Amino acid sequence: MRIIKYFDNDKESIIAMNIFDSIIASVYYPWQLDRIEVFISDSSRCDVFLENNIARIFISKKNKFIQERDKKGIEILILYKLYSLILKLHGYDYSRIDVHIEREKKILSCIEDFLVSRKLARNFFDLIFYKKFHELSSITVDNFFNWFKANLSWLVFYKIDNYYEQYLKDMAKMKTPSHFQISCDIFNFIKKLINIGKEFEIESVRQIILELRRININF
Repeated sequence: MRIIKYFDNDKESIIAMNIFDSIIASVYYPWQLDRIEVFISDSSRCDVFLENNIARIFISKKNKFIQERDKKGIEILILYKLYSLILKLHGYDYSRIDVHIEREKKILSCIEDFLVSRKLARNFFDLIFYKKFHELSSITVDNFFNWFKANLSWLVFYKIDNYYEQYLKDMAKMKTPSHFQISCDIFNFIKKLINIGKEFEIESVRQIILELRRININF
């Protein structure tokens, strides 16, 4: 397998690519790919694609961790990209799920982030907590989407790490205005999927979307 890197000669990009080199060498995974292409650019594009045995990883220099040269943050950012790719290699490509409206695309993206983070949390719980803490710190809970995203932060650690789960749960609660009252049934539904070990399945994610339609929350 070949690794092809595209990046500018600025300090932020060099730091990020050096960390990528270190991490890809330490992730012991049988990459059955022709090549992995890694892009670090000024574009806001920040995603992972898999097509015809070629993986493309896009990392934006606009990311806060890269702008601040936060090596710990960059480390988890790159691990996140690689684990997203690993899930896709195992057939968990959530973009295959049909959604009918634009807001459901945002929710689907949020669920995918939760699942990649949860996969990471099993081996890198300190690093994923660092990422989730920073994300939750910057969220203003003023709509359903942000409320959903904030609470998925603690659900990442459900049955993995009780301390981090409770810490982020308390943090999400503190950031939620008292008048913002929504049923937590959707999280109980996700917990049921976790309890039977089915949270990563394509059909399970489809069920979460259908459940959100059923309770008919305007997000």
